[in-house]
Amino acid sequence: MTMAKTIESDLLMEEAARQFHTENPQVMDELIQVSLRVKRAGRQHWSIKAALEVVRYNYTVTTTGLTYKINNNHARFYSRWIMRDVPELAGFYSTREQGRVEQEYFE
Repeated sequence: MTMAKTIESDLLMEEAARQFHTENPQVMDELIQVSLRVKRAGRQHWSIKAALEVVRYNYTVTTTGLTYKINNNHARFYSRWIMRDVPELAGFYSTREQGRVEQEYFE
């Protein structure tokens, strides 16, 4: 895959993540709460994918009719948004370099 296609693919995935977040803001709220509980229990680092699985589980066993089809591709965006917006979780998740130099975050 060329760098241009990688960047285009990243932009499309980020837009899909933003759209999902706009329609389901409670998912990020739950990711934050789960991650804060884990951090306050003594963990210095954790996986956003583990947090996503906990959120999926919680919604499965505690809600009726609500299911969130959280795309695994959204995980990297959620991790960066949360670490940017929640000072207590800054640096909590491991991240990799993305295909493009700068990443714009929405507010």
